[in-house]
Amino acid sequence: MDVEAELIPSLQVKLQESKTTAEWFRNRSRCNFSNRLPPELLSRIFHLALDNHSCAKNYYCGTETRADSVYPIVLSQVCSYWRKVAFSTPVLWAHIDLSTSATLNQLRLNRLAKLHLDLAGGIPLNLHVFDSRKYPMSPFSPCDPLHSLIVQLSGRAYSLNLDAGQDYDCTIHGGILSALFEGAVAGRLATITMSHEDIYHSVIKGKDHISADPEDVRVNLLTEQLEEILSGVVVLHLNRIYPQWNSRAFHGLAELRLRDMYSSVHIKEAEFVGILRLSPRLRILELGVEIDDPLPTNARVTGVPLESLEILDLSGTRCCWHAIILRWLNPGSNPLQFKLYRGTCENLETKISLGPFLSRSNITRVFETGLNLLHILDLLELCPNLQEMVVSWVNACATNPLQIEDTGRISLTRLECLYVTGSSVHVEDIIALMNVPTFTVKTAVFYDCILLHGDIRIPIDQEETQLEELRRSNPDVTCIWWTNVSSPVESWNASNRRDEGHV
Repeated sequence: MDVEAELIPSLQVKLQESKTTAEWFRNRSRCNFSNRLPPELLSRIFHLALDNHSCAKNYYCGTETRADSVYPIVLSQVCSYWRKVAFSTPVLWAHIDLSTSATLNQLRLNRLAKLHLDLAGGIPLNLHVFDSRKYPMSPFSPCDPLHSLIVQLSGRAYSLNLDAGQDYDCTIHGGILSALFEGAVAGRLATITMSHEDIYHSVIKGKDHISADPEDVRVNLLTEQLEEILSGVVVLHLNRIYPQWNSRAFHGLAELRLRDMYSSVHIKEAEFVGILRLSPRLRILELGVEIDDPLPTNARVTGVPLESLEILDLSGTRCCWHAIILRWLNPGSNPLQFKLYRGTCENLETKISLGPFLSRSNITRVFETGLNLLHILDLLELCPNLQEMVVSWVNACATNPLQIEDTGRISLTRLECLYVTGSSVHVEDIIALMNVPTFTVKTAVFYDCILLHGDIRIPIDQEETQLEELRRSNPDVTCIWWTNVSSPVESWNASNRRDEGHV
C-alpha cells in the first residue's frame, strides 16, 4: 500500500503531462487540418454550419436544454483556435432570441442574448421572439422589462421575426409586435417575418386607423410612421398576420411569402396585381390566399413582367385560383422553380390552368404533390427545359390507360433526375410512369419512402429486389436507388437560407 501511495504523485505528474500534450495537439498542432484553415475561411464555414441551428427555438420547444448547447457557443468549445475565430466573427452572433415566456427568458435566454450582443458588436441584428410549448407565455405591457428590451434591440435590427404558436393571443402578441415596430428604424429594417397558428387572421394597423376588427393588431404608431418603417422592407414572410394590402410594405419586394392563409385570408385580384406591379424585382413568390372579385376567366389582361423571378410556390393555393393568378405572371429567362399541390377532391386541368404560363416560363424544376400520371406527363410536355422533378403522392391507378397511351405518343422532356418522396409510395405508380414510351429519366431516387405494392408494404429486405426490377424494366435509367435520409427538397428553397446578405 505504501508503494502504491508513493506512485500517486508521479502518476499525477504524468497525467498532467499527457493532458498538456493533448491540449497542445488539439489547439496548436499543424497536423490538425482545421487549425491550418485561414480564419476568414473557417469563419465562413462556421456561418454556413450555423444555417438553421443558431435559433434557440429549436432547443426550447420540447425538452430542456442547457443554454450553452445552442450554436454558435459550441463552436467556441472545440479548441482555442476555433474559440478565437468564433469570438472574433460578429456575424455569427447577430441572431438574438427572446421568448414570450418571462420564465424562459430569466432562466436561459437573457444570458444568451447578452453574450450574443457583446460578441455581435455594432452590426445589425436578427431579432426573433418566439413561443415555447414548454414555457407558457407571460402577460405583456409597456411596463414589462421585455418591452423596453425589445424596443431597444429592434432599433438595431435588420430582421424582425414574431413567431407565435397555436395559443396566439392578440393582446400579448400584438403588444410585442407593436414594441418591435416602435423601436424599428426606417431604412434599416429589411426583413419581416410574422406568423401564428391560430385559425384567425390579424391585420396590422396604426393607432389612428378608424376601423378595426377585434383580431387586428393596433400598433402604437401613427399610420404614416408605421408605413415609413414598412416601406424599406424587401423580404416579407407572413402567416395569418399581415399589413393592409395597400400598405407600402408590399412595394419593392424581392421576396413575398403569404403562407397558410387561404382558409381565412382574401385579397382582391386588383390588389394582388397592384402588389406585383409595385415589386417588379420579385425573386421569390409564395401564395396561400383566396382571390376576391376576380375578372372573368376569359378577360384579356396585360401581364406583369417579373424578370428576376426564380421561385414560384402555389402549393398553398387551391387549384381553382391557378389560372387567375398565373395569367398575370410574365417571368424572365431565369431558371424557375415551380411548386404546386392538388388536393384529393380538387380538379386540375393542367393545360388550361397552367399551360399558357408554363409555355412562357423557363421552368427547370417542379415539385408537385397530389398530381396524377396525366398531370405529370402534361408538365413534361409543357416544360421543355425541365431538368428535375419531385413527385410526392402520385396516383397513377385512377388514370385512364387509353389517355396515357395517347399522351405517350408526344415527345416529352428527358429528365435528369426524378425524386420520389412521401411517407408511402406505390411502386406500381412509378412503374406506370416509367413505362410511358416517351418518358425518359437519367436518375430516379426514392427518398425516405415506404414502398407499397397493392397497398401492402414491401418488407425492408425486399425493397432492393423491387428496385432491381425497376432497373431491369428501365435500362435507360442510369441509376435507381433508395435512401433513408430526408429529401433535399426543402434545401432547394432559397428562402430557407439565412439572411446573410443583410449583415
